[in-house]
Amino acid sequence: MSTTTDVAIIGAGAAGLAAARALKQHGIGTIILEARERIGGRVHTIRDAACPTPIELGAEFVHGGAPLTHRLAREAALTLYNVAGDRFQSDGRGFAQVRDYWDRLNRVLELLDENRDPDRSFADFLAQRPGGHKLARERSLASQWVRGFQAADPSLASERAMAEGSPGDDEEERSIGRIVEGYASLVNLLAEDVPNIRLGAIASRVTWERGRVSVTGETAGESVEVTAGAAIVTCPVPLLQPPESGQARAESAGNVTFDPPLPPAHRRALAALAMGDVVRVSLVLDEPFWRTKTIGKNTSLRCLTFVHAGHDGMPVCWTTYPVESPVLVAWFGFPESMELARRSRDEIESETIAAVARLFHTTRRNFERRLRGCHLHNWSRDPLTRGAYSYAQVGGSDASKTLSRSIDGTIWLAGEAYDPEGRTGTVEGAIGSGQHAAQRIQQTRYLTSR
Repeated sequence: MSTTTDVAIIGAGAAGLAAARALKQHGIGTIILEARERIGGRVHTIRDAACPTPIELGAEFVHGGAPLTHRLAREAALTLYNVAGDRFQSDGRGFAQVRDYWDRLNRVLELLDENRDPDRSFADFLAQRPGGHKLARERSLASQWVRGFQAADPSLASERAMAEGSPGDDEEERSIGRIVEGYASLVNLLAEDVPNIRLGAIASRVTWERGRVSVTGETAGESVEVTAGAAIVTCPVPLLQPPESGQARAESAGNVTFDPPLPPAHRRALAALAMGDVVRVSLVLDEPFWRTKTIGKNTSLRCLTFVHAGHDGMPVCWTTYPVESPVLVAWFGFPESMELARRSRDEIESETIAAVARLFHTTRRNFERRLRGCHLHNWSRDPLTRGAYSYAQVGGSDASKTLSRSIDGTIWLAGEAYDPEGRTGTVEGAIGSGQHAAQRIQQTRYLTSR
């Protein structure tokens, strides 16, 4: 099956859909090839009859100011709310409230050097004990933030990139929000007026020359080819990197190759990015039991949002507060996620139940009595993602900006990893990156010729 369009797009996640929507507004035709049988990419919202709120298997939070996300939410009449409430740390002695979380974290992060030359890893930064004995606990908090929130290996993560991505003391950038109706509602808006989305169409090769692109692959066992004047490729980083030596063919099935290859600058930038591993499990319970749990005489867990495992460990759990719902999300970051992601679904669920029971100082048996559902998607084992989201390795703080630039005015990369504004790991970054690619195509290929 062979077709022709103005712009071929690989991937119907937030970036690909945002790009197609923007191009359509300027009368530019697109065809999207999406390997999955659904749209959304790493946005994946489901429903459980035992739960009043949507359950996110992928992206959940709206990070920082996120003006693009807020604008789209208003357009779709969606409800956004800020996550407010209390943080606690849990260890063998019980619960302790974590006060001034962002201020404590920032005491370490503000010591990062965004201009450091040569760059070094976050682990090397911590090894110098910035802040001395006075900030020992804050350094532990910062380590957990990088390994969990950033899904990064501190021994690989760039100090410069972490400094640039730190929210600092900006209250808006520290904010975290949710969409009441679920992230899929936002994705559905992006797709609403976008024609020619072909699901189950696995792109594998991009053959190109200046001003002409041919994207080939297969759908339902048949070959597919889309010829266009330009292409936007929104695949996650591992799918654009050369397969590792000895990698099984089935594991590299989602890879996209380029003929001729990507320019050296783009290949170096791709090699400077890594994909973080995360295991997140949503547990649906009979009721939000923590709301009636008290600590001492004057403190309760009624307003619980996040609870961190003590001794710099994992997992981190969170609730849907201030919305009342019987859901706990368990989040395993580096390094626990690497080993856990290799296990079977049953093993992941079993380990999660045991870990969360310990976190709430109850027996596994008592916790299982309350359990009504368990939901997860193993993004690290998913051949179309192979991880959660990207981060910059040492020397890679400018990689996203490099990758956002066009390849000979013909191919653009778009997605959270390729956002020129550095909003990596966020849906906001994916949307912005897609819109950026669409704008550049409109300017370089169409406004000058119409």
